[in-house]
Amino acid sequence: MLPSARNCGIWFWSCFGYSLTGLIKDYQTRDLVLSVLLLPLTFSAPVFYSLDAAPVFLKIIGAVNPLTYQVVFVRDLMGGTVNWVALAVTVVCLLAISVIGVLSTSRMRRLSFEG
Repeated sequence: MLPSARNCGIWFWSCFGYSLTGLIKDYQTRDLVLSVLLLPLTFSAPVFYSLDAAPVFLKIIGAVNPLTYQVVFVRDLMGGTVNWVALAVTVVCLLAISVIGVLSTSRMRRLSFEG
């Protein structure tokens, strides 16, 4: 049974957010880092275009972007085929970020006031 592609993506990005929350102590810095990271991550993955026609530097960034493999996996799955490489990369990234998320949230301090 294949894991649900939607659940893998949600789980990955949730653990990514937990990891950042656990590693960054200040909420203003956390918000800035998330804002600065999410836009390039979205545009370097083939969400809106194919990487075949993209410039070389964007192909390189897209090759290390986990969202690229999640998008490829979902697109192929919707087309009726399974891209095993994209699935393997998605699962490995998911397991790695899950471990990092658990380790970082175990050291989180509780903030009583964020204003």
